[in-house]
Amino acid sequence: VPLGAVGSCWVPLGAVGSCWVSLGVIGTHWVPLGAVGSCWVPLGAVGSCWVPLGAVGSCWVPLGAVGSCWVPLGAVGSCWVPLGAVGSCWVPLGAVGSCWVPLGAVGSCWVPLGAVGSCWVPLGAVGSCWVPLGAVGSCWVPLGAVGSCWVTLGAIGCCWVTLGPIGSCWVPLGAVGSCWVPLGAMGSLWVLLGSTG
Repeated sequence: VPLGAVGSCWVPLGAVGSCWVSLGVIGTHWVPLGAVGSCWVPLGAVGSCWVPLGAVGSCWVPLGAVGSCWVPLGAVGSCWVPLGAVGSCWVPLGAVGSCWVPLGAVGSCWVPLGAVGSCWVPLGAVGSCWVPLGAVGSCWVPLGAVGSCWVTLGAIGCCWVTLGPIGSCWVPLGAVGSCWVPLGAMGSLWVLLGSTG
């Protein structure tokens, strides 16, 4: 059945069958029904989807300026979504999953959730944070002219904060913790919180 400008379908019914539907500007659809089936739909400027349903299935959808998603559902699945100027997310769900989101001028986050997960967020002029959550996690935040903080939570954690002309503080919280603060022209303070403080 050819449908001219609308579409056309071709179905050979040898073993099981297959269908291919072309919708012109809208998209095309092709479905082979050998083992389970598969579908491929390109939507031009909007997006396209391709789904092979061999073991479980997979889908790939590019949305042009908005974003795109690609989901292979072999073991569990994965999704990749780029959002242009806004951000993009990529999530492979093999063991648990992971997500990566760049937000251009705002920031970006990358989270692999293998064991637990990790996140990395650069905020341009404002700051950035990177958190790997392997054992517990760690965070690193540079605030440009204001300051920066780095916190790793391996055993407990530690934090280092530099405030430019004002001062800086570094706190490792391994056993208990310690803090070191230089105040430039004013003075400096270093406090180790071993047994008492």
